[in-house]
Amino acid sequence: MIGQIGLEQTMFLLEGFINNIPIKSESGKKVASHYIIDTCIETFFLNEKEFFKNGERDYRDARYCCFYLMHKYIGNTSVKTASFSNLTGRQVQYGCNVTKERLAFPKFHSEFIANYKDIESKIVAMLVKLTYRNDRRREQ
Repeated sequence: MIGQIGLEQTMFLLEGFINNIPIKSESGKKVASHYIIDTCIETFFLNEKEFFKNGERDYRDARYCCFYLMHKYIGNTSVKTASFSNLTGRQVQYGCNVTKERLAFPKFHSEFIANYKDIESKIVAMLVKLTYRNDRRREQ
């Protein structure tokens, strides 16, 4: 990660996780959620209009990554995440569980894991920038 975002931002990110700095505002959560959705669509090379409708494996995998990352980094509940689509909270929870299981056995899901890591690194970099900007504003 240091090679991707630099030592200073990595240290700042780690301090943020240690201090548990969440995205507090609803507008910030909404922006971060849309960024995660867009990043999943881009990484899996999908059609944006079909993202929440298509049942093909790539679309499902991208949605599962999206749901898990929204829960992990934004703290969205399954119901809150489902509000971005026509899905239910149970479907979102199922996607989170599938992602957890796949992360536990990366050897068997190498393509999924590669896409997940790519998406996660982009999201972490975005969250570092948001947190850094907010801290700099507070200092001024």
